[in-house]
Amino acid sequence: MPVLRTEPAVMNLTVLPGAVSNPDGDAVQFDVLQGAANEVIGLLRDLGLDQRGSIVLENVDSSISASADRVIAHRGRFEQFTPVWAEVEARIERDGAFPPSWFALLVIAGLIGAVGILTNSQILIVGAMVVGPE
Repeated sequence: MPVLRTEPAVMNLTVLPGAVSNPDGDAVQFDVLQGAANEVIGLLRDLGLDQRGSIVLENVDSSISASADRVIAHRGRFEQFTPVWAEVEARIERDGAFPPSWFALLVIAGLIGAVGILTNSQILIVGAMVVGPE
């Protein structure tokens, strides 16, 4: 993976040729600083690795590395707090389903609010806000 070898935020790069089956191929493992994770994931997606295989992300709670400290100092300290957008998108797709009761409450609140608008009733408008799941 020459693309990953040139990226200074990628460390501990391990390539295991032919170690994966279904689909057959190589296993590549590495550590990346959180501030550069979005760029590296973009590079991997540009190579089509998310289509031919998979990209698995794992958070590391703590790491002790002088080389990582040097890269962080060079890139900027606040980049380490950048969200990993691929992880955010995956979490939303996985957990972003609403239960049927949410939709029922939304419809009931909409009906109460519509009647409140038609009758010019402030009480019904407030009631719709109370019933609404949002």
